[in-house]
Amino acid sequence: MFTYHRTCILIILILPGLTGVSCFRGVLKKEVEIQVENKSHFGLLQGLVTDEDGLRIPGANVFIRKLQIGANSDTSGYYTLHNIPPGIYEVEAIQIGYKKIIIPDVEIHADSTTILNISTEAQATIDRIINIDPNRK
Repeated sequence: MFTYHRTCILIILILPGLTGVSCFRGVLKKEVEIQVENKSHFGLLQGLVTDEDGLRIPGANVFIRKLQIGANSDTSGYYTLHNIPPGIYEVEAIQIGYKKIIIPDVEIHADSTTILNISTEAQATIDRIINIDPNRK
């Protein structure tokens, strides 16, 4: 003996301005309105990293330490940090052979791009000098 159960296929449509719930082969027929927000509520930070002569610096690490968000500049010196919550942050830029740069009070707005071009200076660092004696065995 078989028992027949009526099944309902539920379709939920979520589109901006058009939302509905329908049921085929069943009793449920209800329209539901849902507001869908299209904005991301995050900002973008992008710019160019250069040296004191205006030459572009590839591979520089640009980051917001507080959020642990960062990116490296590309071969043309450009960088982009994505999905930054709105706020005021300290941005750091580091590259081997250049001075570390810290830029305070960088303001990020929701659904907006903040442009921050960074200029640094070349820096030679010597940790220690090692003399090698060619006569030493």
